[in-house]
Amino acid sequence: MGIKKAEKSSLKLRRKRSISLLEVIIAFGLTALVVSFLFGFYRQLLKSQQPLEKDRQEAHSSIIVQLRLAKLFSEINADQLLKGNLPFFTDEIEGSKALILYHDNGIDKEPGFCGSIPSALYIQGGQLCLMSWSIDEEGRKEVFFEGINNLKFYFFSKSKKKWVEKWPEPLEKDPFPSMVKIILEEKSKKNLVFSFFLNDGEEF
Repeated sequence: MGIKKAEKSSLKLRRKRSISLLEVIIAFGLTALVVSFLFGFYRQLLKSQQPLEKDRQEAHSSIIVQLRLAKLFSEINADQLLKGNLPFFTDEIEGSKALILYHDNGIDKEPGFCGSIPSALYIQGGQLCLMSWSIDEEGRKEVFFEGINNLKFYFFSKSKKKWVEKWPEPLEKDPFPSMVKIILEEKSKKNLVFSFFLNDGEEF
């Protein structure tokens, strides 16, 4: 009688142990399933964040260019008119369209670049550059934007009431156009468009 009870209790114990082991296996399986799901979700989240981060960087770069160009065009002056020189005109530099302008650079850490200096806005090696020259004709280049395929300038002529691609226009009385539009064609086939109002020339 005692032997039978011992056998029954041993059988029950083995059943309990086998059930517990099955539960552990199921728990491990569920844990692995959840971990793999979370890992996949995290990986997809990282992939989706990459283009967003790229867009944020591009937007930030675009804002910096907008601010820098706005400052540049707000500094334009007509001092060179008194010397018989054009203060604002289009040209070519290294095969690229360029906008040459004189502007008040204010106080600079390099004395030669203080005050009114000439600068050129153009493309070199896929970069939007501003080359400035000191009174000693020393050049200094500043990179505004990278990844550019082409650069276009448009100027609004008050006399013709339309946009033109070169400045100055023949028979144009004012030394400056009313507005300047700059189009940057990126390598990613996106276009960045910047527009700026200029002094209407009445003060000059």
